[in-house]
Amino acid sequence: MNSLRTPEEYLKNRVVNQIEWYDRKSGILKRRYRRMKVITICLGVLIPVMIVLNDLLAGMGSYIAAVFGAAISAMEGISGMLKDKDTFLSYRATSESLLREQMMYTTLSGPYQQKESAFQNFVSNCEQIMGGENGMWRDRFVQEPKDDTAK
Repeated sequence: MNSLRTPEEYLKNRVVNQIEWYDRKSGILKRRYRRMKVITICLGVLIPVMIVLNDLLAGMGSYIAAVFGAAISAMEGISGMLKDKDTFLSYRATSESLLREQMMYTTLSGPYQQKESAFQNFVSNCEQIMGGENGMWRDRFVQEPKDDTAK
């Protein structure tokens, strides 16, 4: 059964659902990104402190500093791989774009002033926004295999 038969169903079951999803995922990724950055900065600040306090820590300061440095490298690598910053910014932009389309459609403004074609234009614009985000996500995370024969 198709749950998107009417404009109201499309708005509720597709657009509002996607706005909420992009908003929620953006928040999760933003918090994870910031948490990792704060930890990385704090560990980086503590490295010279551990080295200075090496004698007070019975020679363990340099080992602790090395562990902190390794943790920073690992966290930066993971952060680069996950691309949380790029993704949360993109998701936030998509959520806001869909919300803007929803507001223009519900008020019959902008490209939705012609009531006869408003719903078709709304669906087309929303699907284009969501399809564009899907394409950007694919570009961020799916890399084409490198052709080693071309040198």
